[in-house]
This record gives sequence, structure tokens and C-alpha cells, in this order.
Amino acid sequence: MDLKIKVVSFFNDCPLNELVFRRGGAHGAELVEDDLSLKQAQFYNQISLFLEKGIPAQQGEKRLKVFLAKHINEEIPANEETNENALIPDNVFFSFTEMMEVPLRTLVKTSVAK
Repeated sequence: MDLKIKVVSFFNDCPLNELVFRRGGAHGAELVEDDLSLKQAQFYNQISLFLEKGIPAQQGEKRLKVFLAKHINEEIPANEETNENALIPDNVFFSFTEMMEVPLRTLVKTSVAK
């Protein structure tokens, strides 16, 4: 909790209850438990602390994000040297739109979440 308070002190316009803290990047694990030591929270040298505006999850919750993937009809560019199609990541073939974000209790059954 002390770490979160120190970080929030740099952002005067955003209160603690409107910031989501993630370890390692945008898709990293959310830091929910406030009473963990840095070692228990798996912080180590040069790790990223990712912050985003939003409603933080509570203990015993996970955040479910639902995205809509739309196929993009584009010609695959050929590798200039070999004249073969290059390997391209999925985000070139699909555009992703975030539809919703739902906090769910970790003990809820999959059928209820659906």
C-alpha cells in the first residue's frame, strides 16, 4: 500500500481508487493485495509498473476483458529478398476492439461468467 501511495502522489489529478496497478506491462498481473512485500509481489530489479485509469479489482476478483476481433482483408507483403510471404503477427490480420471489462469473483463458475 505504501508503494501505491507514493506512486499516486506524483499524479495529483487521479485518486488511488481510480488507478489500476499492473506488474510487468499492460497485460501483466494486477496488484490487488496491498499487504504483500515487494518480494511476495514478485517485484525485482528493472521490472515495469504499469498504471492505467480504471476501477481496480478487489481481493478475490479477476478482471475479464472481452474483445471483438474483425478480420482485415489485406494483401500479405512479400519479403523483398526471398520473394516469399513474410510471417506477420495476428494484429495485422485482425483489428481488436475492446467490448467490455468485467470484474469477477474468482470463485464464480464459468457458466455464471458466460
